[in-house]
Amino acid sequence: GYPTMHYFNNPSFVRTPSSRKSLSLEKEGSLFGDGGSDNGNSSSRKRFPVEVGSKGSSNLSCHKCGEQFNKWEALEAHQLSHHAVTELVEGDSSRKIVEIICKTGYLKSENQCGRIDRVLKVHNTQKTIARFEEYREMVKIKASKLPKKHPRCLADGNELLRFYGTTVACFLGLNG
Repeated sequence: GYPTMHYFNNPSFVRTPSSRKSLSLEKEGSLFGDGGSDNGNSSSRKRFPVEVGSKGSSNLSCHKCGEQFNKWEALEAHQLSHHAVTELVEGDSSRKIVEIICKTGYLKSENQCGRIDRVLKVHNTQKTIARFEEYREMVKIKASKLPKKHPRCLADGNELLRFYGTTVACFLGLNG
């Protein structure tokens, strides 16, 4: 099989109609935030904007389609089931980078690269991104304490980019 490539996206909130006041709530391990990095703070709690209606009910908005939710869990489930992947169109800078890395990898192997028809961007939950960032920082710290310095580990935590290639019979990402 082929390896896989994951891209991370930082969703943002969509502002709901007026007659709502903006609040900021704390939520640990949520789908939303600033990319999972806490800039050296030991607390993993993040602040998120939430709209509160005149009756005191809070609404969370999907950043893609604007659908409203009352619970974090419902919004996260919606994101995972409706907006988990998006296609990177030709000309997109991220797609160009993926194509270069993929083709370079195939030049080193005996397999032919073939044609790249689609590149999909996987949108992970903020909890997954935060765990990834935390682990990467741990690898960098451990690498800095070793007598023999490993440049890849010091620079990016030895981050591994992986790709998955499939035939056109695969329907992944066809419906958003």
